[in-house]
Amino acid sequence: MFEILKKLLMEPTAALNEAKKKKDMKVTASVLVISWLLIGIGIAIAPLSTSTAVGGLIIGTVAAVMFVFGILASVFLGFVLKQLMGALGGNGDYFEGLTVFSYMIFPLSVGLLISSVFSRIPILGGLLIFVTIVITAAMSLGLLFRSVKELFKVDMITAWIGISLLILVMVLAMWITAGFTIGTNLSALSSLFTTPTV
Repeated sequence: MFEILKKLLMEPTAALNEAKKKKDMKVTASVLVISWLLIGIGIAIAPLSTSTAVGGLIIGTVAAVMFVFGILASVFLGFVLKQLMGALGGNGDYFEGLTVFSYMIFPLSVGLLISSVFSRIPILGGLLIFVTIVITAAMSLGLLFRSVKELFKVDMITAWIGISLLILVMVLAMWITAGFTIGTNLSALSSLFTTPTV
């Protein structure tokens, strides 16, 4: 497992080729869990942590929620990406969709963990965080596009279109959900203030 994680940071193309060849769902799931665990740990040791028991409980809860929500979101997005890339002519199933998000998030999770350590360094910490996030976010975004291209066997333009459509779909779904939720809640609220007619 350590070799896969090292390759994701040092040789992402080799890691993708290996994933394409072996199609090991256990490796993909392990990378996903490790990535979100690193993010959870990063949140837990961030400067928002406090020495009080209540503060520690709040930070611990946020870290645990991020861990669970991150995994569930990745599982869901993997399925949506598989459907989307299939519609665009890509070849792949759920393994490819989940692997895209599992592998993509790992460099950024390492960057966030390192940044949470740097955040404890006065003055210089801010610069170190900036550099770390720029490097690891660039690696993650590059890995996102490259993994869609490689795993779904499409050209880079189709990969760009697929990821752009995924973002558009998620934004559209959030807007529609918000609209329906607000509409339903407003109608329920207005019924409380209307007087029944006799």
